[in-house]
Amino acid sequence: MTLLSRLFFSPSQTSTRKFRAFLRLEELGLRAMPDGTGSPMDPPPGGGQGVGSPGQTACLIDDFGVTEEAHGWLTFEGHVTADNSEGLTVYFSGIPGVTDMTATTDENGNFTLTVQVHTDGTDSGTVTVQTVDSHGNWSNVAMIPVMPTP
Repeated sequence: MTLLSRLFFSPSQTSTRKFRAFLRLEELGLRAMPDGTGSPMDPPPGGGQGVGSPGQTACLIDDFGVTEEAHGWLTFEGHVTADNSEGLTVYFSGIPGVTDMTATTDENGNFTLTVQVHTDGTDSGTVTVQTVDSHGNWSNVAMIPVMPTP
C-alpha cells in the first residue's frame, strides 16, 4: 500500500492551523475501511460482484473483436456471459466514432455494432465496452485497439 501525504497551511498568515490531506492507494483486493473496521482481505460490498445483489455472478464480456469491413467501416463483435444474457445493453466508449453508442445482446449473448469512423487518425485509439446485467452487476471492461486504414 502506498500512502501519499500533503501538508496544507491555513490561508490566514496569522493562523498556526495546519491541515494534511491523504491519498491512499490500495490493491483491488484490499478493503480497509477509513475507520479501521474490517479486515484488509474482506470482500467488497455486494459479495465482490459489483453493486448488484449479493451472491449473483457478475457478467463477463469475452471474445470482443473488431473487423474493418471497408474503408472507414468497422464491425465490433463480442459475447456476454451472464445468468440471462439476452437483451443486455453493451455500452461503447473510447474513440469519438463509437462514444455513447450501444448494442443489444441477442438470445445467445452476442452483440454486434457496425459504425463508420473517420480515417484521418481522429478515430484511432482504444474502444472499450461494458454492460450491466439484470441484477445490477457490472461486467469487466473489454478493450481493443483500433486504427482505421487511411
